[in-house]
Amino acid sequence: MNTNVRLKVAYKTPQSLVGEYTRSVGLGGVTLETRRSLPLGTRFTFELHAGGVPRPVEVLGEVVQVVPHEESQRFLLTVRYGVGEDRSALDAILQRIYSADERSGLRRFPRLPLYLRAVEAAPLSPGFVVRDISRGGVGLEVQAPALPRR
Repeated sequence: MNTNVRLKVAYKTPQSLVGEYTRSVGLGGVTLETRRSLPLGTRFTFELHAGGVPRPVEVLGEVVQVVPHEESQRFLLTVRYGVGEDRSALDAILQRIYSADERSGLRRFPRLPLYLRAVEAAPLSPGFVVRDISRGGVGLEVQAPALPRR
C-alpha cells in the first residue's frame, strides 16, 4: 500500500498562496474529505503552485485521524503538518511579492499577506488576526463586535 500521497493545489497569485500557507500551517493541520480511507501515518506532500512562480512550495503532513462519514460513504482525514526542510521555493515566492510591489511603486514597503491569530495577555481581551505585515506596520483584524477602548 502506498504510504505517500502527493496533492497538488494551485493559487492564482503568490499573495494568495502565502496567505493560505500561513492560515493552514498556523492552524497545524487540515481536514480533508475523501472517497477512501487511508491508514494512520500516511505521509502527505502538499504541492502548492502559484501563477508565475516556477517552483512549488511543498508542505509535509501525516494522517493522524480517519473518521468515516456513513451517510455519504466518505472519510474525513485529519492531516497534521510537519516542518519542511527546504524553504527555497517559499523564499522565491516572497521575493517575487517584494519585487512586484517595488516595481508598482504604489507602496513604500511591500506587504506580505499573513493569517496569524494573536491575543493579548490581558484577560477578556479580544482576539486579533494579523492580515499582513510590512516594514511600515501590520494590518490587524479585531475579532470583536467593537474596537477595544485602548
